[in-house]
Amino acid sequence: MHRLPDSIWRLEGLLELHVCLTVLEVLPDEIENLKKLKVLDLSHTGVRKLPASIGKLKKLEKLHASHAMLEGEVPSDIGELSFMKFWNYLMQKSVDCQHLLDSSVNLSRLS
Repeated sequence: MHRLPDSIWRLEGLLELHVCLTVLEVLPDEIENLKKLKVLDLSHTGVRKLPASIGKLKKLEKLHASHAMLEGEVPSDIGELSFMKFWNYLMQKSVDCQHLLDSSVNLSRLS
């Protein structure tokens, strides 16, 4: 599964999306349709980049991305997610998290 089925993006009431331990490579901009999403688990996937639209997930509390293939800059809007409490990005190649550190996000754990 290199990409998720399009039907996923119509699940507007979805609270948690766990795609860990898959060969998922792309997280599309349609993620913004999941307005109620609280938990996104991308651990152990091939996702290389977080889409800019991830900043529109205003209810997102936890983002698990350990051992994913993320690299580059984190979208700046992610720093505006006021409910975000936990972000795990262990073992990333080169992720620029400066937006999280500079923002007023309420992180209680960044690892």
